[in-house]
Amino acid sequence: MPGMRLRAIAVHALLLASGLAPLVAAEGALAELRSLAAHHRAAVTLTGTFTWRVRPILGEDAAPRPARAGSFAIRAPGSYSITIREPGPGGSVDRWLSDGRNRWEVSQLSPEDPADVRGPFPCDAGDAEYRRVVACLRLDLDVLAEDHIFSIAPLGEGTVLALRPRNPDATSKGPQVVAITIALDKAGSPAAIDLDHSDGSRWAVVVTSVQRDVPVAERMFQP
Repeated sequence: MPGMRLRAIAVHALLLASGLAPLVAAEGALAELRSLAAHHRAAVTLTGTFTWRVRPILGEDAAPRPARAGSFAIRAPGSYSITIREPGPGGSVDRWLSDGRNRWEVSQLSPEDPADVRGPFPCDAGDAEYRRVVACLRLDLDVLAEDHIFSIAPLGEGTVLALRPRNPDATSKGPQVVAITIALDKAGSPAAIDLDHSDGSRWAVVVTSVQRDVPVAERMFQP
């Protein structure tokens, strides 16, 4: 929210499915957080760009790869499109899409190759990680409340939300998310998102641009 500054007060809260229930909270800071989250959820559409890098949680990356360029389009309540491209003109392209009723996974080895479209699949837990990314971008605390505990603390001139899962993800077929960190900029918008996994890897997402409530065509959410 333009001009909004979250108080630099450590706030610890348990996110319950019914809403926010503070454990140790300064009432003013909690009210600001709710106001900030409501502001982000009020946007019907959200589009933008980001960089995406997979790296170790601890230590240096022995063979760091260039960050992949990404873009996203989100339309409340359930439509999203996330695209990630390998660097270079002939790099591969991966997309995860949902129109709120079905979802698809699309990949191309290069822009000239035919797309490998998997789906439609029902909107179920199979895309839980990507829906978490969407929830982080929208700062949708109601969605993140379903299975996470979080704390708020100052981080430089912004604020960081550090989320820890309450329960293991029984639907996960691979490494599970063990921590999520959302760094907010001075205006209170998500600027960086880290998703740490049980295999020691981190999805490091840095948001580079955001637009709110711009027209988004229906075809953006379907292959």
